Amino acid sequence: MTSLDVAGRPPRLHAHVLPYMALAMMAGTTAGMLRALSPILAIHLGVSNAQIGIVSGVEMLGMAVMTLPAGVLVSRYGPRLIYVLASFTITAVYCFVPWSRSWIVLAIGLAIGGSCMPYRIVALNSSFLERLKELGQAKAGWYSSASTTGMLLVGPALATFLLTHSGIAAGYLGVSFLFACMGVGGTFILAKHSTKGSLPISFTSSLAQSLRLLRDPVVSAICTIEASTSIVFSFFSSFIVVTAIKLVGLSEPAAISIRLFEGLIAVVTMFIGGALVRDRPLIWFYRSSLLLIVSGFCMLSIARNYVSLVSATLLLGMGMGITSLIQIIRVGATELPKSRVSSLQLFSWMGGGFAGALLAGLLSKYLGLQGMFLCGAFLYVLLASRWCFAAPRTA
Repeated sequence: MTSLDVAGRPPRLHAHVLPYMALAMMAGTTAGMLRALSPILAIHLGVSNAQIGIVSGVEMLGMAVMTLPAGVLVSRYGPRLIYVLASFTITAVYCFVPWSRSWIVLAIGLAIGGSCMPYRIVALNSSFLERLKELGQAKAGWYSSASTTGMLLVGPALATFLLTHSGIAAGYLGVSFLFACMGVGGTFILAKHSTKGSLPISFTSSLAQSLRLLRDPVVSAICTIEASTSIVFSFFSSFIVVTAIKLVGLSEPAAISIRLFEGLIAVVTMFIGGALVRDRPLIWFYRSSLLLIVSGFCMLSIARNYVSLVSATLLLGMGMGITSLIQIIRVGATELPKSRVSSLQLFSWMGGGFAGALLAGLLSKYLGLQGMFLCGAFLYVLLASRWCFAAPRTA
């Protein structure tokens, strides 16, 4: 039970939510900046669409490979230590990335940075999810919205500003600075608890225990949805900036600004959805997200100007925002270890992102950018039909 203050009322929980929201927003901001800056740097290096897919994919591969170990280590040593060490490691990596002189060096740098990301994400998510029942499901929308605001709104805006006024190197140095700030903040915000003493089993046995969680039908459904959504979202995240520059002829800042609209609508969706989810079955949200995402990809396949690109992006932003909100609510509702479920969810997202980026690069090579987006619409219908029409009706 939640403790009461002297007046017999529940204490205010906002003070517990806001620090997590701050870390989530900064994390999202760095992700949004990297998603905007990496394609621009790749274009400056003169790479092909297929190579852009590889550059985007190897970062996801690094994240996927380290995701399950991250869940085990967070369970053993506590979120704080893992989060801080990973944050400062990434700080160093991204100081050197903007001076890459070939796409292969860029890919290696992004892969190293990506391999450190899961330790931060799992640590922060598991620490927050442990308190979700106390804070209330509506706060899941707040937390998700903070991350989404950074990733899709603040990140692209900051990247545009730094790219316009100081160049791409300044953008990457800004990313490094934010990671350093998160490393410092994590020492004060995240839980220090360590379950090392209660887990005498080996690392491989602990990893096997995490994998066995996939036998749980709820965890299996969460991971399937996460992977399916990530595969097709990689089509968008890897190539929307490239499409805007190469196909529509927009400037680099204008191309990055398209992602601001995605962020704006996703944030609004998160806040509204957090309040509505208690009154409607989950399957209603899943089907709505399917319709929005497919419509967005179909519009991208025929887009010819800035307005049509933004319109398609708004549809995709709403669809992705709904899916993300429902996923975090379902993870928070499970009685299983949050760090391990979170790591499996993240592994599914990163693995899907790796496969999606490579597939998108291959399709764009043979079908063109807009043909690739149309394939994304058909692919999502194929992947999502099963769980959209058999999803659980409650969290």
